[in-house]
Amino acid sequence: MSEPAFARDRATAAYYDQRAPEYDDWYRGTGLFAARDRPGWAEEVDALVDLVRGLPAARTLDIACGSGFLTRHLAGMVVGLDQSPSMLTVARPRIPGGRVLVADALALPVTAGAFDRVLTGHFYGHLPPRERAAFLAQARRAALELVVIDTALRPGIEPEQWQERVLNDGSRHRCSSGSCDPSSSPSRSAVRSSSPAPGSSRPGPVRRRRQGARAGGRAAGSGSPAR
Repeated sequence: MSEPAFARDRATAAYYDQRAPEYDDWYRGTGLFAARDRPGWAEEVDALVDLVRGLPAARTLDIACGSGFLTRHLAGMVVGLDQSPSMLTVARPRIPGGRVLVADALALPVTAGAFDRVLTGHFYGHLPPRERAAFLAQARRAALELVVIDTALRPGIEPEQWQERVLNDGSRHRCSSGSCDPSSSPSRSAVRSSSPAPGSSRPGPVRRRRQGARAGGRAAGSGSPAR
């Protein structure tokens, strides 16, 4: 049996493209998320935004930037990359001093060393092992620093699961879900995982690491909700 895909799975791509206009409801607790009981959620989102805003100015490539909810808080020259044109339609006006780019996260159309930093939020955790390896190779080629924002493993939550997600139009989509191990650096994480169902997650780690043969991960701040 072949390994499942995420970054290059057509059904997943279609789901996120369709979700683009309502994606920020998950962050803001609006729309279908308004009735969910999520104590401390707004404070967690604010803490994550503050952390991203506090990163030093740099040439940053935000891979799988989605709606640009976090991208807009990055200082310096910013490029938001996503495979979803609809997501980038939302993101584009949020980063007026930067650029958006429709592209494959596992085959980045950038030259070696084009950026100081690669950032990715709630994307790396979704990837199965082969896609993780491909992503890390691309990130290492693009920049010396990698910042990974994702959800931590939690007691009682399976690290891998499939969940049904419902959009505002009532359409239903089957998505992989899970979480990442914050004790390992991105290049060593072995658990295939992704975000829990919207609204069910708790904070996860933000990890910064200098890339290279001897690079190790170090915590850069507190956690974030998962998407």
